[in-house]
Amino acid sequence: MKSFRFSIIFLSVLFVGATVFAADSPAPAGVVPAQFGGWQISGSATQSTDATAADPANAGVLKEYGFQRFEKADYTRDDGRKLSIKAAVFDDASQDATYELAMGI
Repeated sequence: MKSFRFSIIFLSVLFVGATVFAADSPAPAGVVPAQFGGWQISGSATQSTDATAADPANAGVLKEYGFQRFEKADYTRDDGRKLSIKAAVFDDASQDATYELAMGI
């Protein structure tokens, strides 16, 4: 009887956990902020998953290092100054390092 009760509880927890983790993951949040330190974004940020759009001269290197996506945004301040920012997102390299440590590489 005790084993049966444990099995029911275990299967219930397993089902709930599988349901929670099976849900679609949300879209990644934007990288560049709408405002910071007195700078305001002008227009909207440009987004791309194409490494060539991020940096045509170094697209191969970006891909080699796990390029995922980038955003570019233009900012202005009240005094008329302008600023452009490019931000890139890469794969988590710590996973590779963990694998290499575990394998003794």
